[in-house]
Amino acid sequence: MSRVRRPRLFLVTAAFLVSAGALLANVQIRDAGSKIRGDAYSRSSTRTMRHSRDVSRDFRNYAQRSRRNSQPVAPTIARAHVNELAQNVKLTQTYLAEEKKEFAGDKKALASLDKVEKQVQVEAKQQAALAELVKGDKIDVDAVVKACEDAEEAIDKAVAEHDEMVEAAAGAS
Repeated sequence: MSRVRRPRLFLVTAAFLVSAGALLANVQIRDAGSKIRGDAYSRSSTRTMRHSRDVSRDFRNYAQRSRRNSQPVAPTIARAHVNELAQNVKLTQTYLAEEKKEFAGDKKALASLDKVEKQVQVEAKQQAALAELVKGDKIDVDAVVKACEDAEEAIDKAVAEHDEMVEAAAGAS
């Protein structure tokens, strides 16, 4: 009986792996109309902006929790958060540049992308300010919290503007 179960288990496992692989491949491949609809890069830029907001929020919460617990902010953790923010800013800027190429003929979309880029620049300035704040061994929690809040506000505005632009572009096609 155990010899009969082994091939079945193998077949079930193989079928699962094949279907999971097909699902993952389908998720990663853009369809031919994605550039026409304007969603080829928009999901990526929105994702990186939201990730930036999450990282900033996590860093702010960590700094506030450290203060409440009368513990210093660990410089290595602070720098890791700031480095991750910097990576997200650069990646967002890359995606937005690609989106500008996609929407080259759509003046309304380009105007929205300009607004998004301005908010991403505000985020970049806050990230640069955070990078300065975490250079030393003693970190000013109040300044970190303020810079994170300012970055989050800029990111929220960028995401809202970007989502509105993507919805409008999807409705136009």
